[in-house]
Amino acid sequence: MVGYGIFYVLFFTVVILMLNKWKDNPTRQTYSRSVPIALFAGIFMIRLACAPLMSGHPIDFKDFEAWASHAYSGGLPYFYGRHIFADYPPGYVYVLYVIGFIRHMFGWGFHNPATITLIKLPAITADLITGVAIYRLAKRQLGDREASALAALYLLNPAILVNSTVWAQVDSVFTLFLLFMVLALTARKLPAAAICFAIAVLIKPQSLVFAPLLLFALIERKSWKLWLYSLLYGLAAFVLLLIPFSLYRNPLWIVDQYRSMFGMYPYASLNAFNLYALLGANGLPDSIKWLDIPYKHWDILVIMIVLALSAFLFSQSKDKIRYSYLGMLIVILVFMFKTGMHERYDYPALVLAFLSFLQRKDNRILYLFAGLSLAHFANVAYVLRWSLNGKYLIANHDEIMLLVSLANLIIAVYALKLAFELLLHRKKQAVFPNVRL
Repeated sequence: MVGYGIFYVLFFTVVILMLNKWKDNPTRQTYSRSVPIALFAGIFMIRLACAPLMSGHPIDFKDFEAWASHAYSGGLPYFYGRHIFADYPPGYVYVLYVIGFIRHMFGWGFHNPATITLIKLPAITADLITGVAIYRLAKRQLGDREASALAALYLLNPAILVNSTVWAQVDSVFTLFLLFMVLALTARKLPAAAICFAIAVLIKPQSLVFAPLLLFALIERKSWKLWLYSLLYGLAAFVLLLIPFSLYRNPLWIVDQYRSMFGMYPYASLNAFNLYALLGANGLPDSIKWLDIPYKHWDILVIMIVLALSAFLFSQSKDKIRYSYLGMLIVILVFMFKTGMHERYDYPALVLAFLSFLQRKDNRILYLFAGLSLAHFANVAYVLRWSLNGKYLIANHDEIMLLVSLANLIIAVYALKLAFELLLHRKKQAVFPNVRL
């Protein structure tokens, strides 16, 4: 994986050089559709070829495999019960049900290469859809050749590749709906954004950190009808997706499910290379005190500061980048300074950093994306490496963990500094000429 990381750094450098060369020779020439089709097909085939080479994270893969079988054999109304541990909300269980059905239909056994590929396929597909969205956005603003280069830059990113194709995680799936949410907010389509937000929360509860973006947009619009429609659309999507799981359960069972999920990992950090890992608190209980205050109670101050800062920056800017960049910034700050973080919890920041770059075309955001990608990849790849050897908690004062944690802290500070410069309209450094939509 280290070798692939080095390859990506070289590839990133080549793409940057190409983009700067094209900046001096802008063109709106349209290329054959076969070029992007070949690009996406090739990347998809590479992922499919790599997927069955290893099952993934020993715990996560076994969970998805068992949940898929349980969802299909027992049915959605009986998925949550005493006989199985399931720390995921219902959203992704629909996908697991289909996986269970296909595996049963073809008679594929556990740990079969086809089963491994099938379990990874939804996240790989979400990768490709995100790449297509990036291509379409870039094509409208910059042209075909730039769009193809940028889509490849995203899809070949080792942090994106390792999550879906190697680890067998599904962060790309809920992040795809967060991307749609941010795009809907940017287009002032708040009810659509509410639907996407509801679906994302039903897939991964970490999506709740994006609630301020929807709230800020509603407050700014000052329309009670818009508030009502957004609430009804979002609530309807949430409730409709819950119905199959709620037929034989207490109406408020989902509240208990989320409460148990949030309380399941009471640690300062759980392999997230952040401030707590830097302080030697990885894997330690969040009840440990600093300045006579438990780590978990410092979360209140962290959340208040992040909310206040986000609200200030949002209120001071009318730039279309504010939704994507603030969404990214919230993820980075929460990952860096809140307790209970896992190694993958800053994944959505990667997609939103890339979207911010497309919207603003500022080279500093692209470099921020590169820094985020390499730090995230180092964190996830290192944790996965030890997990494959049966070690699921990185020891405190591990040199790699300290180095990457420090890098993440520097990246967080730089992202915050850049937020003030971009959203308060200070100096601008553009890679591309400004091309109107």
